[in-house]
Amino acid sequence: MNRSALAPLGLLALLAATAAAQAADSASGAVSLENVDFTVVDGLAFANREGLAISLSSTDFDKQKMRKDGKVDIFDRMRHSGQVVSINIDKGKPTMCVDYAFQEGDTASSGSYCETGVADAVEITRLDDNRVAGSMNWNNGKDTTIEVTFDLAIEPDGK
Repeated sequence: MNRSALAPLGLLALLAATAAAQAADSASGAVSLENVDFTVVDGLAFANREGLAISLSSTDFDKQKMRKDGKVDIFDRMRHSGQVVSINIDKGKPTMCVDYAFQEGDTASSGSYCETGVADAVEITRLDDNRVAGSMNWNNGKDTTIEVTFDLAIEPDGK
């Protein structure tokens, strides 16, 4: 086979690699909240109530374990042992609250921030049935900063 005949195969391989790279999940950034500071290393998006939760963690999510029952939900996120911030997106409404769950040894804390400016700090650049992408850049002027980006597959909800 001559080189010109191989060129289309090389192009197909390059396109396939590019598509795979675009489909890969990514989550990054930094969180400083409730005297806990962490770097985001993993993300997870799943159906939650009437919308979507975008959970960002200081440690890798065990997605294989979470998927064992056919769905990923809030209970899977609650069993995760890392520091987690969740951006909640309601269908047709702006984001109003950010939830957090922190674990330090035997001490756990959780809560929500529902303040002015939270909705304006979230920018969604892609949202369809399969993926969500965007960022959050929020500083409440006190001791809370969330500067993160994400591009995540949405986990099946088991329905």
